[in-house]
Amino acid sequence: MLAYRKFAFFLVFGVCLGAPLDIARAAVNADASKPEAECTASLGQGCQDGFFPLRYEEKTGRLLLLVDRLDKDFLYVHGVASGLGAPHGMGPKGAAVPQIDRGEFEYTHLFGQSLFGKDDVSGNEAVVHFERHGSRLLLIESNQAFRALSEDEAERDAVAQSFPPSVLGVFPIIENVTAGTYLVDATDFFLSDPSDIQGRMRAQGIEVQLDRERSYLDAKYTRTFPDNSEFRAALSFSVSNPPPGLTRLVRDARSFVLEQHHSFVRLPPPGFEPRRPDPRIGNRHVEFWDFSQSFDEGQYRERYLWRWRLEKKDPEAAVSEPVRPIVYHLDPAMPEPYRSAVKESFVWWNKAFEQAGFRNALELRDLPEGADPMDARYSVILWTHQAGQGYSTAPQFFDPRTGEILKSIVRLDSHRGLHNYNLFAALQPAVEATGGSTVSAVEFVSSVRHWHTTHEVGHSLGFEHNFLGEAVGGSMMDYRPARYGVDAKGALDLSGALRGRLGAYDHALVSYAYTPFDTPQEEAAGLQSIVGDALDQGLRYLVDADASLSGSVPQAHRWITGGDVKESLKRTMEVRRVGLQHFDERAVQKGERMWLLANRLTHLYLLHLYHVDAVTKYVGGQDYSYALRGDGQTPAYIFPASEQREALELVLSALSPGELEVPERITALIPPLPYGEHGADLYIRSPTGPVFDALTLPRTLAHHVVKNLLHPERVSRLVSFHARDDEHLSLHEVLQRLVEATWEAAPQGDSMAQALQRISQRAVLEGLFRLAGDDSTPDEVQAAADHRLALLAEILASRDLPDARDQAHRAKALREINRYLSSGAVPALQTGIFDMIQDVKAYRRWP
Repeated sequence: MLAYRKFAFFLVFGVCLGAPLDIARAAVNADASKPEAECTASLGQGCQDGFFPLRYEEKTGRLLLLVDRLDKDFLYVHGVASGLGAPHGMGPKGAAVPQIDRGEFEYTHLFGQSLFGKDDVSGNEAVVHFERHGSRLLLIESNQAFRALSEDEAERDAVAQSFPPSVLGVFPIIENVTAGTYLVDATDFFLSDPSDIQGRMRAQGIEVQLDRERSYLDAKYTRTFPDNSEFRAALSFSVSNPPPGLTRLVRDARSFVLEQHHSFVRLPPPGFEPRRPDPRIGNRHVEFWDFSQSFDEGQYRERYLWRWRLEKKDPEAAVSEPVRPIVYHLDPAMPEPYRSAVKESFVWWNKAFEQAGFRNALELRDLPEGADPMDARYSVILWTHQAGQGYSTAPQFFDPRTGEILKSIVRLDSHRGLHNYNLFAALQPAVEATGGSTVSAVEFVSSVRHWHTTHEVGHSLGFEHNFLGEAVGGSMMDYRPARYGVDAKGALDLSGALRGRLGAYDHALVSYAYTPFDTPQEEAAGLQSIVGDALDQGLRYLVDADASLSGSVPQAHRWITGGDVKESLKRTMEVRRVGLQHFDERAVQKGERMWLLANRLTHLYLLHLYHVDAVTKYVGGQDYSYALRGDGQTPAYIFPASEQREALELVLSALSPGELEVPERITALIPPLPYGEHGADLYIRSPTGPVFDALTLPRTLAHHVVKNLLHPERVSRLVSFHARDDEHLSLHEVLQRLVEATWEAAPQGDSMAQALQRISQRAVLEGLFRLAGDDSTPDEVQAAADHRLALLAEILASRDLPDARDQAHRAKALREINRYLSSGAVPALQTGIFDMIQDVKAYRRWP
């Protein structure tokens, strides 16, 4: 009740409201100008009348703006209309080119990254107003991050005076047209760099400057409409030290142009009630400080869901058409088969909205001819391109006061289709050889695009990730891999790749955010009922931080199939074994370049990587929930030692030579990179020059598995849990099993097996050194690493190895250990090993 009362007062006394933004009422190609006689009096011939009347002077390049709404709030948002084309992580450390995509408007925004220690993914919307000071109008942003939702003016003023506003721009006054109406020169403001392209490039070591002489306003996309005014500038940037990554993207990397877009938008009308989130269900929200709260209400913090305004045409009906549906527009640049896949899966969310009381809540239309995707009136599903792997995102542009979503640009990257096709192609030889069930390449790639579309649209509706989604029966807000398996006859089966539709958790998300209620009391009871029903069904959720490599909940991880994680790893490893057993030239089409086998091999070789990482979380693992007092959930639960030991053995099995090996017959099929090629996707960088290196993939995988198993947070949990109960798995036991499975294992058979055994041994040794030299870990961790190194030195000193390679391997290890034990000097470790596969870090976020 308190939130409703405070918010009603805030709307009436805190802001100035206008008419709603109506997408349908203004045709894009229509002339937004009034008759010349009405327009030229203030701005001159060629002006456009609208929310902010404007005129672009072609001779001078100036943009004139008519401002008649001093001290009246409106929304301002800016973004990047054209992209740089850089894939994620492009370039070496210190010189990477930042990923800047077309349709981007979420990187610099209202609350930044540090208000509550969370990384917002919203737009950079701001509540602003004009003030006159002398011969200038200042565009001032009010500080919405700190408020007092109170009827006490003094209380509100105290907060306003405690936290500063910002001056975003200066507009020189050309003429005082009438009382309170000013003609201003807006050119300098719109030719600035509000998206901070310069700062983002400099953060990567690229010296860049905005070149005003080569920049200009784009009249084609500078237009005004009844409820919004749109402005476009083509900004030229000069680069003094272009890195190789930039020279790949720009013909003359000393200078490049990016288009930045600005929107001035009328505030939405009253009638939208903010809704508070619940920590047990993953709806995204805007957060701010509310200093009018008493000390026991919420720690001064208030949160409102990000959600669209939906109202029933028939409020009495259980299920009704909306007064105005949520409309998205499809980028005409999106080709088939992706276009059809997006159209098919976009409406899947409508089933969940029916449960919330709305029929046909979402509509997907073609973007009208000539429409600008950056125009505030259009939510768009945009097709973006990068010169390699990139991210897809779905930021919202919302009202910071209430959380009401006004626009979204869902960006789907084209490169994902290539990535998924490469995985499909890698599996085809095994399907053919074993007589397994399969699907077509189009069906496989489209099925992943179905999930991809529904997932990103879900974000644009205000929904957060749920990396427990697969564990609770499937959710589109999880990262869902294509399903495949080996049947009872040993045949590789890809038919499970074609799966889709929403899960029960997705229905709960929509119901919580969008079910309408008549009174605050009904809403409070109704929302608690929705959450209670979800918990009764076991529909928990955990987010990105919980899915990290250092996490402690195995089921909360990216790109893993549902059910028992250990069984899923065993199943995936069997698929990988069958795939590698039959991998051959059939993974490329006739006439296709054979070097692509290296790329596709990498997808197959790392197929089990996510499941290995997930099972690793059992070690030092603790399950938990975002519990509230009295809701019946178990806040935290340490996994039994028996489960942790079983998981540890599964992880150690991934380090065995048999699991690390790239078969010789595959190695013999892969030629060098031909002239004119530069690698693609997950191309393997070979330390052996033009020759494919059969040890690079095993070396990278082994070091990753060990480094993750001995993650500082994981081993610290082992110490803490064992201190609480000595029945829990101890760090000493984990380190002992690591050494036993590698350094103390019996010598393997052939030369390759012995080389792979040395790779695993080296990975374990470097893992111990990392722990021993990491001052951020507790003393007990360093002591355990020291102890295990000392024991390993005794083992190495007592061994008599006839093979010269083993002797050199053992001697180097013994020298390093003895040097460390005597002086504390940690040897140089192979940090670069994790970069041997191009974009391997980006791969962590891909299926």
